Amino acid sequence: MNLLREDLARSATLAGLERTCAQWLWTTQRYDGTPLAARVQKIWERNDRIFVYRLTQASPCAAWYAEGAVTQVGDRDAAVATLRASLDLPIETIVIESPGKSRVPQAPPELGLAAELQWPNPNRIDVEIPSAARGRDGWLVLRVSHDSGWSAVSQRGDALRVVPAQLRFLAVAVAAGTERVTLRYAPPHFGATLGVAGAALALLGLSQLWARRAA
Repeated sequence: MNLLREDLARSATLAGLERTCAQWLWTTQRYDGTPLAARVQKIWERNDRIFVYRLTQASPCAAWYAEGAVTQVGDRDAAVATLRASLDLPIETIVIESPGKSRVPQAPPELGLAAELQWPNPNRIDVEIPSAARGRDGWLVLRVSHDSGWSAVSQRGDALRVVPAQLRFLAVAVAAGTERVTLRYAPPHFGATLGVAGAALALLGLSQLWARRAA
């Protein structure tokens, strides 16, 4: 990421980095003595020119948010506008893209409950819903790139809705009583591709059979 020194000194820029769930920042920007110093912890420096900081307010990579605490918008443009306006807020606004729906919480944003995440292979993610959240409806937000190939099920095998959150991440709607969520990824149109490949193989086999009979 190519960021100028003046960009890194802006609160909104640092907030954007924190909200990717990034834990570390390697930079030539010195934060000591600036208004942003409370949000970073210097871990290492070299020759007073290169610094490594820990982002102390980084968003969790997986977290549960109460149904009434998230902002729902109907399209990407509305999500961009809402997130841009929220970058200076002390607590992150969670924005869910839900076509046909629009809802803004009456209360200020709330901190989410961090959820335990395991990634046993590139195409599967297992998430444990925090015990304090299991009695309520909510949203599980994962800082994983959204793609239409992701699907999710509960521990009971119930299909769960997956939508974009924070423009580029995943959100899963979880009902009260959900204890675990399993997400699986299959490339979009994978089934159709297999079907085409199968048809091609079948045609190849038939053509060889006809060629043998003709001979």
